[in-house]
Amino acid sequence: LEKASGLADELGYDDFLAVEGRNAALLIQYGASKGVGGNRFVHTLEKIRRRRDIQRRRAITKVSVGSSVATKPDIEARALGETRALVDSRLISDAEWRSNRAKEMFFYLLCCGAGQTKEQITAALWPDLSPAKASSNFHINLYRARRAIFPGIFMLEQGQYKLNPDVDIWFDVAEFENLLSRAESLPHGSKKVATLEQAIELYRGPFLGEFYSEWTEMRRHQLEDKYLKVLSLLANFNADRRRYDKAIALLEKFIAIDH
Repeated sequence: LEKASGLADELGYDDFLAVEGRNAALLIQYGASKGVGGNRFVHTLEKIRRRRDIQRRRAITKVSVGSSVATKPDIEARALGETRALVDSRLISDAEWRSNRAKEMFFYLLCCGAGQTKEQITAALWPDLSPAKASSNFHINLYRARRAIFPGIFMLEQGQYKLNPDVDIWFDVAEFENLLSRAESLPHGSKKVATLEQAIELYRGPFLGEFYSEWTEMRRHQLEDKYLKVLSLLANFNADRRRYDKAIALLEKFIAIDH
């Protein structure tokens, strides 16, 4: 378990633990109970359970289309650090995206939550192009994103594009902010600290670091500010309890960003 956790640290992701761990649930539970790799195996258990729940729901909600059966995929999206999207645990390659704008469009709609008109999307992704050229780019990249992820990933309702709400998507940004909100509602103590520690483990780098649109820059700064505040809070918490090594490690992460 320690070797697997170390390998995940080296690779910068641990999705493979959930995939392989489905057949070794007792071993993963043991790692979680012993705190191997910090909270890594606790999160791995949560991923395994979430994927099992999704598979059960998918089995129930299969839709027959003629003689074929269409199912909605399990999607995992990561924007904190390396920008990645996985469909049923398979990484979508750059070749499948066909262009960075197709990938950015997917993450833009994922971050917006509410529907966006074509004009809002083109203003965010192609602010300097003429309406005709921006419209052409929009349709090309919408098609590419659908091909890369899943044909039914986007919906058009009342002139607004949005992600299909029936598709299960795990998004690290949403999980990061959910954990911060949960921590705010908790009293000061070990539960609050554990929740904040889970949140900072999700922050593996700047939000959508490969994109430089105005909307990504704004969101990047917002999330970075939240991360820095949590690092500072946890560093003070550990320093007050004379856990100086841990406090120093947290402050080093703070300094590496706030330079």
